[in-house]
Amino acid sequence: MVNETTSISAGGVVLRKVGEKWLIALEQQEKYKEKNIWFLPKGHVEIGEDFETAARREILEEVGVSQLQLVEYLGEKERISNVKKIHKIIHYFLFLTNQVELYPSATDKVHVGKWFDLFDPALRTVYEEQNQIIDLVREKVKNSEL
Repeated sequence: MVNETTSISAGGVVLRKVGEKWLIALEQQEKYKEKNIWFLPKGHVEIGEDFETAARREILEEVGVSQLQLVEYLGEKERISNVKKIHKIIHYFLFLTNQVELYPSATDKVHVGKWFDLFDPALRTVYEEQNQIIDLVREKVKNSEL
């Protein structure tokens, strides 16, 4: 149920293949730098946006990837936000890119984008639903679905 305590967001997994290695773009806000915490790019859906458009905008703002090829919709995940205790519904997409340089465009917060090895066993975010999405993408790559 969507109400005043529900937030609708969209974002995605951005992959880039380098040789036989798959890289994933993650974002970090300045306030998480000391703790070395990284996230999948995602954010609020603006009025008039569909989920894919919002995901593309958030990816550009937070990790700076503008050249995106949509692979598929990965589904929605839900969680309660840690800060405001709001019910969050997040729609995730899978994109591929050949873009190497990351230039986040957000002006409201300082974001850093970085490429990580998708199959690094230490690669985890603080949000379990994001880890589930990353695991789903890992399975798709292992099963040669990309």
